[in-house]
Amino acid sequence: METLFQTVTQNFHGEIETLAYPKAALFSYCMALSVYNLLATLKAVLGSVHGIDKIDAGLSDFYLVDDIHSIYRGMMIAIPPIHWQCFEDFTLSQLVDILQSLPTSDFRLHFL
Repeated sequence: METLFQTVTQNFHGEIETLAYPKAALFSYCMALSVYNLLATLKAVLGSVHGIDKIDAGLSDFYLVDDIHSIYRGMMIAIPPIHWQCFEDFTLSQLVDILQSLPTSDFRLHFL
């Protein structure tokens, strides 16, 4: 549990000091927790391919979040929204199969 809060605080800016409204601060914190769930899912998929021990020992949450953040902006510019709609109807198992089939170089995880 402590790791979750540390990751949320350091990587997702779950506590934004400038949010003076309690509802805005609560919304920001909930969004950070939701994104943490996505990070945990991604790490679980990578762990299922490369082994949990390898992911726990060699994958930095900070650098993974930084990579996703910077790559996401470019992808949203380069790939029109219509090309992302095919993922809306995927089942969980279909999404896991897609994520597991991606080469690790797509995530720039050269150490794996």
